[in-house]
Amino acid sequence: MERKDFEKYLNNIKFDDKPDYTLRDKLEKRLLSSLAAKPRKKDKSRIVLINRVSKIAAVVCIITAVVIAGSLFLTKKSDTIPIYNGGRFTDELIAVRQMAAAGDVKGLTEVLSEGRFESKIVAANLLAKMGEVPELVEMPALESVSMYAEGDLILDSLTGSLRLRSTKSEDWLEAAKGKIKVHINQDVHEAEKVRIIHNIDEDQEGWERHEKEFADLRKERADLEKELAKLSQNTQEAEVKKLKERLVKYNDLLDLVDDAVYVCIEDMKLKLDNPTYHRTAIAELVDGSVKVDWHSHIVKGNSVTLWYNLAPVLTDGPPEPVRGWRERFNAVYSLDEGEIIRWVHAPYIPERHIYAAQELHYYQSTDNPPPPGYLSFFWDDARVRNWALMMSEGGLSTVLHDTGLQRYEYRIESEKLRDLRLNGDWIIREKASKEDRILALEKILQNEFDPNITFEKRKTDCDSIIVSGQYKHVPLEAVEYPGSIYIYTDLWKDFPGPEPESGGGTANLDDMLKMVGGYFNRWVVFESDNMSGISVSYYLAQSFDLAIANTKSNEEKQKLLYSVLENLSKQTSLHFDYGKSEQDIWFITEKND
Repeated sequence: MERKDFEKYLNNIKFDDKPDYTLRDKLEKRLLSSLAAKPRKKDKSRIVLINRVSKIAAVVCIITAVVIAGSLFLTKKSDTIPIYNGGRFTDELIAVRQMAAAGDVKGLTEVLSEGRFESKIVAANLLAKMGEVPELVEMPALESVSMYAEGDLILDSLTGSLRLRSTKSEDWLEAAKGKIKVHINQDVHEAEKVRIIHNIDEDQEGWERHEKEFADLRKERADLEKELAKLSQNTQEAEVKKLKERLVKYNDLLDLVDDAVYVCIEDMKLKLDNPTYHRTAIAELVDGSVKVDWHSHIVKGNSVTLWYNLAPVLTDGPPEPVRGWRERFNAVYSLDEGEIIRWVHAPYIPERHIYAAQELHYYQSTDNPPPPGYLSFFWDDARVRNWALMMSEGGLSTVLHDTGLQRYEYRIESEKLRDLRLNGDWIIREKASKEDRILALEKILQNEFDPNITFEKRKTDCDSIIVSGQYKHVPLEAVEYPGSIYIYTDLWKDFPGPEPESGGGTANLDDMLKMVGGYFNRWVVFESDNMSGISVSYYLAQSFDLAIANTKSNEEKQKLLYSVLENLSKQTSLHFDYGKSEQDIWFITEKND
């Protein structure tokens, strides 16, 4: 390929960074189950937590794709702009800062055209701050002072001001008189915005596994940067436009890799924002106590710990349950006669958190868990039984799944409905038919959002997996649980094979196979009888979860499906074919008047 053709190819690459909430919710539910408090038991309830190592591995794949499209920078610890080269600022970066201090617009403009890529980013950002290049936007990751955190984030008032620290790092910040002061290495910096970077070294095994991959990515980025410098003959205007587009993508990746939290002062309160998971905590001092508002969930005490997604809990442990809390909880989390589904909106009653701490053991290391972001329940005419738990809020696909619909049983036709976030908890009548549940959900969405939202069932020819043969379990060799079925692929390069696993459960054989079909949006048709009466134990491998999360094209998905079913056939003695079948599909649309 000629150099000019290579340059044209790079410039024309488009990033597909639109969030896929359906996939995120599904992957989260599978990966996070591995951190449940109790050993796996024969229970169909679903617990959703987080798997840090799997997230890192998924990020490696995302970053690799971006390296092909352009140079990717990764941050290290910094007092101001978090860009390092081998742990120290390069001479060129120091020169860029000196130019900015002297107001040397001409020099910064020359860096935009001829400097190293990292220097270009800094120069572009400084020019934007100076108002000299209005086309550029200011990037949060480049604007802020960086502070390391390791362990738990804790808010307290021991300095006389609102203080934010972490349990395993010496860096800390305080908010006083509308300003943020950051204490790093015995130095104090004033800042309007602070970017907190979480250290992942405590996960030693996970870090060692990926440290070399990150180092290789940095080298690839540097090599590509040199090649781009040789090829580059763009005008300043084109260079600025390219930087503007790429900075946004890189910021999103940096925030994901670093598990970044941004801190600023807003309305004289300390605002903490997790952009990756769209969660925000607002902290202030009230009568000497720390008060934290997390999406209408209020926690107040001398010291507040911020867990995953910034969810707050009292540092010293949960409050003692107040007499009568269960009656007040049942009054809200129940169904009236004839009611099929109830949506419990935020702000939540205090008894919700007491219920979670007392009865939902979803964090194995504490009796003081953070408040869940999403809960669903089944109602059996007498009490509620928890069915699903997530630390982030649910979407329409999440609720549809909890009503009993598999992914292949419905199609959301509207982009707005696909992205619809449903902040709240759901109670579903267990004995109600699937169709009654769906129609009850339709009525709720019509009343709450848009009367034109319609759920319509149609006969449709669907891609299907045809299952035949007689079940006979053939255990895998050299696995931890040979009595279980492993759902895995050999195609995933980082974690090929059945182990490590990310979650599992016990189910009827036909339900387990339908679950697998759901990941590929395919119906499962059984030519053999009695599969619903066969109970099996299964594990989902990380190779499967990560391959599902990172496989985009139909061709890649087909190869992945072949691999998964081939491995299932070896373990079950069943035969899998592919074909079409006529099925009832729910189409979810917004009909115009």
